Amino acid sequence: LGAMAALADRISRTKVRRARDGKLESRQSHLTMALNGELGEERPVAIDPTLFMRQSETIETAAPELNLMRTAVCAYFTEIMAKFEIKRLKDETIFDWDIYGWMCFIDKEKG
Repeated sequence: LGAMAALADRISRTKVRRARDGKLESRQSHLTMALNGELGEERPVAIDPTLFMRQSETIETAAPELNLMRTAVCAYFTEIMAKFEIKRLKDETIFDWDIYGWMCFIDKEKG
């Protein structure tokens, strides 16, 4: 899942040129502009890899390629956070449910 998230993020952030009637347009999609912080006054957003790194550091893997993939995913999202100077705040990160208590853990469901 981490590799799919990294690929989707990279594709969504890529600025592309559209060809229409034989002419190139440099217009970007609204998703690309929103992720890169170029849509209005919003700041860029990214997936926070902190919990992914913490939770996946002790997973047993049968193939060394999975460890390489985990390292590449962690490096990619860490570099995105650094490039756009994204702080680990609620409004600047995506998929940070564990940090702000949005997940339903068994301990929280006990009466």
